[in-house]
Amino acid sequence: MALVLLAGCSGTEVKPPRSQVPSADARAEAAQTLLRRLATRLSAHDYAAATDLAAADPMARKAVRAIAANAKALRVAGVRLDYVEAAEPSTRTRQRFGEDAFAATVTTSWRLAGVETRAASVDTVFEFVAGESGVRLVGTTAGIGSDRGVLWLQQPLQVRRGQRTLVLAATDASALGRMADRAIADVRRVLRRWRGALVIEMPRSQEEFDSLLGAAPGEYASIAAVTTTVDGSDAARAPVHVFVNPEVFGRLGPRGAQVVLSHEAVHVATDASRTPGMPAWLVEGFADYVALRHARIGVRVAARQALARVRRDGPPRRLPTGADLSASASGLGATYESAWTAVRFMGERYGERSVVRFHDSVRGGTAPSVAFRQVLGVRQAQFVRDWRRDLVRLAR
Repeated sequence: MALVLLAGCSGTEVKPPRSQVPSADARAEAAQTLLRRLATRLSAHDYAAATDLAAADPMARKAVRAIAANAKALRVAGVRLDYVEAAEPSTRTRQRFGEDAFAATVTTSWRLAGVETRAASVDTVFEFVAGESGVRLVGTTAGIGSDRGVLWLQQPLQVRRGQRTLVLAATDASALGRMADRAIADVRRVLRRWRGALVIEMPRSQEEFDSLLGAAPGEYASIAAVTTTVDGSDAARAPVHVFVNPEVFGRLGPRGAQVVLSHEAVHVATDASRTPGMPAWLVEGFADYVALRHARIGVRVAARQALARVRRDGPPRRLPTGADLSASASGLGATYESAWTAVRFMGERYGERSVVRFHDSVRGGTAPSVAFRQVLGVRQAQFVRDWRRDLVRLAR
């Protein structure tokens, strides 16, 4: 009451101070405007203009310079950045910029010109800061939950482009590129009609690898590489990349690393990530069959873990299932080798062409039990018995 009387006596209206912090709606609108400008400049490979959108902060400018440089090196085309909803900025960004920091989930679409004709589309998190000069970009964060990371938006990359390969890696893209070229050659020796391209992404750490896949921490801790669509869907239009786990891949010797990349290249060539009805033993066993076909690695070396299991427990009673070959299954190395020995045995007995025909028949929708009879002229149960006997022979 006293305040009201005082205001009346002065003859002037008392107004509350105007907030210096833009409203959430104003921030969102400004962020979307900035994202449109960024998308245009990245598509045009305008390095300097894209960098000018960064906040006046050394870390922010470094992050945005890396994004612009990667876009140019990768020949990124058709970039679209659409604001979806507010998100939480990272602890580091919050500590650096305080209440001026904010973040948003952004639908990010792009295409890698020269190797892809269709765009990838991923929801990822962009971070911003609101200041006197308006909203500026801080960078992006690793994927959390349904929000995936996008490697070329996250860090400076080495890029190595071959005739039919593209490698984007945190380190040593040249060595990875040479293995990618060899993987293409390995696949073409068996799948002679394939004319596709191979895109390989390798981040700095296991944590970043998980974020690219939208995976729970440690879900792929024992997996050297995964072939999947960039957005994680089985949509026909989604580009397919090979994602390399640097911590597992880095522990492999040269021959083992090459087999892994050639194996994943087979998945790309056969579009394995978009054929969920295929039996797991055939998907993985066929990929190893092609990768090892000309690798000059003896069967007792390549199947060392599987044969040790046979010596200990006897031969498996059935072909490996999807559960047996899941990323979290125990004894995964031996099970992968077991799947390979089944397809290898098929090749030894019926020939390489029959293996490819059998694979293509099942991939086309034929039930495996029918394909065994139609392509190989044998019942599945008999094939399994013969394969088990072959394993026992190899294990002696």
